[in-house]
Amino acid sequence: MSTRVSVYNHPIHPMLIAFPIGLWVFSVVSYGIFLAISVPVWRTVSLYTMGGGVIGGILAAVPGTIDFLTRGPSRALTIAMTHMVCNTVALTIFTISLVYEHGVGVSHVSSRAQAEELVEQHV
Repeated sequence: MSTRVSVYNHPIHPMLIAFPIGLWVFSVVSYGIFLAISVPVWRTVSLYTMGGGVIGGILAAVPGTIDFLTRGPSRALTIAMTHMVCNTVALTIFTISLVYEHGVGVSHVSSRAQAEELVEQHV
C-alpha cells in the first residue's frame, strides 16, 4: 500500500490504530469489572483507558484522513470511506461516554439539592 504519510516507507496510520482499539477494548472490560464487583479503581481505569483511546483515535485519524484525501478513485476508496465512517462513529460514541458517564469536562452533581441549587444559580 502506498501512502503519503509514512516513515521509511511504512505507513503511520496502521501503526497508530492499535492503541485506541486496545485501550477502548480494555475500557469496556474494566468498566464491566467495575459494574460486576463495584471496586471504584476499575471505573478510574476505564476512564483513563477510554480517554487514551479517544486521544489515540484522534491522532490515528490525522494520517488516515491524509491517506484518504490523497487516494484516487478506486474500490479501495469505497472501503476507506466505510472505514472512516465506522471509526468516526466509534470515536463519537466513546467521546460521548467519556463526557456523560465519567463526567469529563462536566461538573459533578451528587444530590438533588445540589442540582436544584445549581439550577437556581444559573436561572
